[in-house]
Formats: sequence, C-alpha cells, structure tokens
Amino acid sequence: MEPSRIPCGCAAGARTWLSGCTSRDQPLLAEWSQDRWSFLAISEAVEELPRLLRAVASGLCLPGWDRRPWGRDFIVIAPFHLGRRRVRVVVRPYRRGGALRGILKATYWGVRPRSFDEFRTLVELQGLGVAVVPPVGAAAYWLGRWRYQAWLVTEYVEGSMTLWDWLQEKPAEEKRVRMLEAVAQVIARFHRAGGTHPDLNLRNVLVQCREAVPCAWLVDLDRVVLQPHPTTPRPTLRRLWRSATKLDPARRHWSVSDQRFLKEAVDRHWTEE
Repeated sequence: MEPSRIPCGCAAGARTWLSGCTSRDQPLLAEWSQDRWSFLAISEAVEELPRLLRAVASGLCLPGWDRRPWGRDFIVIAPFHLGRRRVRVVVRPYRRGGALRGILKATYWGVRPRSFDEFRTLVELQGLGVAVVPPVGAAAYWLGRWRYQAWLVTEYVEGSMTLWDWLQEKPAEEKRVRMLEAVAQVIARFHRAGGTHPDLNLRNVLVQCREAVPCAWLVDLDRVVLQPHPTTPRPTLRRLWRSATKLDPARRHWSVSDQRFLKEAVDRHWTEE
C-alpha cells in the first residue's frame, strides 16, 4: 500500500491551525493527519474526532449510538463533547451516486477530499448567517496516493426531521404555511450569500417546530458552490420540484400550490434581504 497523501502538505501528526475565515464569527479550524487519516475540524472537536471516526469506519455501533438509513447508506448519531458542551453529532459517509455507485461505492479520487470542501462550505455559510447544520469536522481515509473514503460530521439538531418526513405527517394548513415560509427564508438567504445547490430536495432540508416557532436548516451541501455575488434561486426551485415529483408523483404531500407558495415566498425574501 502507498503511504497516505495528506492535503495541504500537513506533517503527519502535526496540527495546522487555520483562520480561513471571512467572518469573525467563524470558528478556528485545525487540519492534521494520523497514519492514513486526514482530519479537518473546529478546535473544540480536535481531541475526540479521530476516535469517533475510526470507530464508525470500522463498523462499530457503540452503546448510545443510533444508526439510521440515509440515502444510499447509513448515518450514525453519537454523543460527542464539544469543549464543555455535550451534544450529539451526525456522522455521514460519502457514497457514489449515478452509474458508478455499483462499482466504486465509497471510493473517490483526488487530493482534496470532498468532505473537506463541504465542511468549509458549511463553515462559510454559517459565518454568513445562513441556517445550515453546525459543522464539526471532516475526515478522509487514504487507500492510496489518490484514492480515499470520506466522512462529514455535523451537530445533530434535536427534534428535527426532514421536510419530506414532516409533510407526510399532514400538518394543518396554518402550520404548513408557516413552515414553508421558514424554508423559503433559508433558501433565499442561501442564494443571497452566493450559493448554488446542485441537488436541493425535500430530504435535505431539516425542519423543527418548538414552542410554535418553525425553523429550517439546509443539510447535505456536497458540491455546493459559493459565488462572490448573490445567485438566483430559480434553478434550485426547479430541481426541488423535479425531486418532489419523483418522491410524490401523486401529489399527496407536495402540491402545485405548495411549490407556487414556496417560489413566491423565496422571491419575496430574496428581494427583501
């Protein structure tokens, strides 16, 4: 086996502290390597992240962990210490889609892991005030000089569910309108921050309603690109409509009127902000 290739030229075992921030509110990041692993994380996660990811990669499911289906694989929800805070985090593996998924499954090529790109995107969007799941860390395990497997770790939003799961609970019209308004605000702010999303759908928007206050977050931002200027939300909304058509061809949970309301609300928030 070839020795691991470490992104950004970090010395094995050494931590490189990165500012890499466009906002004072963004966290201090650390990048380092151990054996065949490369890690990128917020400073509070540095000590515990390697242990967690090694355990997940080895297939362990320890007491207190929750393993759930997600897309083409499973996610792991596990307890985690972030400094003095004890939270739960989501560990998401990267899996191939399309024609290559049956052959390559979890293997990627390159010198910059996709999980590192998504992690940095989350950090930047969070600093710009976009509601995304809070980033914790990212990792890659190098199978060779150019081949790797990847994972992303984010905080688990307690009491949340995907928009698709929430819609299937058939919420009352008033709750539905208020939640879609919250979703529209997040999408509009994402595009005002310069985001372009290749695959926004009803399953990668998280929602939560506590004390009658609807909230929404964007998840699964793999391959999202941030432009230096605001972007139009219309292609994103078209992709969401196509994905909703595949999920719900009978229009039981996502109707034409839902899509129209979301579009009008996104346009309104995009213009107002």
